[in-house]
Amino acid sequence: MSNDALKNQIRELKSSLDQGSLTEDQFINSVADLVQPSAPLADDDYMNSFDNVVEESAVAQEAPQQAPKPAASGGNPGLGEIDGIPVYLRDGDYGPYVQWGTKNQIPDGYPKPKMVSLIEGMTPENMTLDLAKKLLALPRTIGKHPTLNADIIAAPGKFGPYIKCGSETRSLKNTDQLFTISLADAVDLINTPKKPRANR
Repeated sequence: MSNDALKNQIRELKSSLDQGSLTEDQFINSVADLVQPSAPLADDDYMNSFDNVVEESAVAQEAPQQAPKPAASGGNPGLGEIDGIPVYLRDGDYGPYVQWGTKNQIPDGYPKPKMVSLIEGMTPENMTLDLAKKLLALPRTIGKHPTLNADIIAAPGKFGPYIKCGSETRSLKNTDQLFTISLADAVDLINTPKKPRANR
């Protein structure tokens, strides 16, 4: 694919993100599909190289946000409120997601409503306000690494959950660890050298 064609497709994805039909996670995963190298990379190597691609590819100009679709499961998509701002369960082109806020009610500290895709183990049927709060807290800052002097962050990724500290990334065993891994365990994991790719 030529550079111009790639840029045009990324612009279309960014437009979908701004209009609310894509969440931030879905946008990242879609860009990843476009730029994924022909030789597969391991999770950690891929995440190390992919961050710069998204930052360089995103179009800076914001488009007016349109109202997303209600959840496919039907019924009232409202799950409740966080800090007086409504939380909704929505269904986008790439699956269900949780949205905090509207174009008229934007959470403090955010330029627009926050949207996060449901992760493994979550379904529209079992989504509650408590689960939505956990999901909206991602990416989660676990704490600062004592020697690298950088925050360790837990986040869902294209190849599963992982933690990141500066340029170092490590895969997590399951999605539960996104919410439960302690700072001590995260530091130990970051400090553990990566295995050679042939042995993974």
